[in-house]
Amino acid sequence: MQMKRKSLISSLVIFLGLISQLFISVPALAAVDYGEQLLTHSELQDEYGNAKDHFTLYDTMVAHYDFVIPDDVAIHNGDSMTISLPPELVISGSLGFAVTDDSGNIVGQATVDKESGKVVIVFTDYYETHPNDKKGSFNVYTQWNKENVTSNQDVEVNLGTGGSTIHIDEDPGVGSDEKLSKWGWVDDNDPTLIHWVVRVNFEGNEIQNAVYTDYIGANQLLVPGTANATLGYFDANNTFIWEDDLDSSKISEAADGLSFTVNYGTLEKSSVIYYDTKATDNGLSSQYENSGKLTGSNIEEVTISVYTPKTGGNGNGSGANQSVLLTKKDAATSQVLDGAMFKLLDANGNLIKENLITDANGQLKVEGLASGNYFFVETKAPAGYLLDNTPLSFEIVKNQETAVQVEMTNIKAFGQVILTKIDGKTGLELSGALFELQDQKGTSLQENLRTDKNGQIHITNLAPGEYQFIETQAPDGYQLDQKPVKFTIKKNDETIVYVSKENTLLPTVPTPSESSTTESTTSESASSESETTESSTSYSSTGASSVSDDSSSRSSSSSSFERNKTTHLPKTGEHLTKGLTILGGSLLLLTGIYLFKRP
Repeated sequence: MQMKRKSLISSLVIFLGLISQLFISVPALAAVDYGEQLLTHSELQDEYGNAKDHFTLYDTMVAHYDFVIPDDVAIHNGDSMTISLPPELVISGSLGFAVTDDSGNIVGQATVDKESGKVVIVFTDYYETHPNDKKGSFNVYTQWNKENVTSNQDVEVNLGTGGSTIHIDEDPGVGSDEKLSKWGWVDDNDPTLIHWVVRVNFEGNEIQNAVYTDYIGANQLLVPGTANATLGYFDANNTFIWEDDLDSSKISEAADGLSFTVNYGTLEKSSVIYYDTKATDNGLSSQYENSGKLTGSNIEEVTISVYTPKTGGNGNGSGANQSVLLTKKDAATSQVLDGAMFKLLDANGNLIKENLITDANGQLKVEGLASGNYFFVETKAPAGYLLDNTPLSFEIVKNQETAVQVEMTNIKAFGQVILTKIDGKTGLELSGALFELQDQKGTSLQENLRTDKNGQIHITNLAPGEYQFIETQAPDGYQLDQKPVKFTIKKNDETIVYVSKENTLLPTVPTPSESSTTESTTSESASSESETTESSTSYSSTGASSVSDDSSSRSSSSSSFERNKTTHLPKTGEHLTKGLTILGGSLLLLTGIYLFKRP
């Protein structure tokens, strides 16, 4: 049973681990490949960028593509587009290239696969900051796939946006008087290795003192020992028929690797020379150049300069970097203010960016905004200023070339008030009073404001306007007075507003000691009190009735107190006896509990 339980727990742990890995491995935002759906136009051009409808079988061509990305399609870093060349074409090489804007910023990086005929452009974050009017073009160098097409043929070529008919011209063949021809290409597997072929004396006519000199072009060096001159002839199909190799001693290579010479002597046959060069730029050039020269006693000097077919391609992209520039200033002095914090929202209130802070120039800039309406909301005022969270709206217009300029001001936090609580008779400051701060409509702004040891409440950062204090709790022994204490905060006024509030002591209530004294002296002052009462009545008849009423009130309070006062006096030692009784009882109770709990 225990083994089954352990097995079940182990299985559960493994299952949960697998599930968690599934969740962990899911990216937050998967890259999107748009295939060819962003293409708007494509055509076949010559290597100089001219659209043509006919080429020779050996021409280097350019597959040209235009693309447009709608404003409502967001392109993120890592998104891509993939195009495939039709089977009639082959890519000249697998050299990738960058798609850049006019300033050299990389829009995307293209990888080229000659074997599959695919070109993949992976976008950078360029279109995240240039989200409007997104467009571009790119070129891929290509040649005819000679396994699928031939000379003097019409070929339907579809580059992805519709097909077009291209005619392959008839091959003119080799001229009867050709003395020198040359070509080269980059190795399919090693972009730093270039293969070269030189055709000498195609007709096979005798050339006396024939010498061929080859000059290695820029960014290359001759691969030592690769130069080999063969002898033979060309048949009716212009195919070279090998007969022999020229003695290697007739070939001399320069020590610097930049040239070599083939000394034929008297050349009575056709010759084909093969050799390789090594790129010194890691194969990054789109093409490489070599040249050659053939001399002889009975011919005019012949020179030739050729390039390898262009490989890779190039591209250009663009987008509008629509932006807004906010400047924060002091409302009174127009001094720029740093440290203000904002958030940016769209017209629907969706958060675009937050924690945007004005710099030392009082400015903040937000770039890469799509067309539409937006608004800033201040979330933190500059130090010493009042927060103004009134939305500041603006509009981004399509294809705008400069940033939208908006400005916002802040009012300095000059509004201060000090309330002092004092005794109405003595003028002494009173602590412990509670107040509520209200606006002029009676809306509560701050509560439980307590006067300090100096009897004061100090409030800062008040916006201009009308305010009032309402007392909610009087100091101990004082009457509550809820009459509003009104005051005004003026705009741009740096002075502190001072207000005060007086309190009156509560009416005095006779203490028990005073009542006892009154009782003990009642009999002694009976006749005197009678005389005093008579005198008070006489005074009241003269019009001082308020004083008489007040005296009557005090007499009534005194009589009531006398009726309720105690008539029992404690006996000597009475309080001590009660204390000892309580102490003894407690000790007996504790002793009983202790004995009860003993084992």
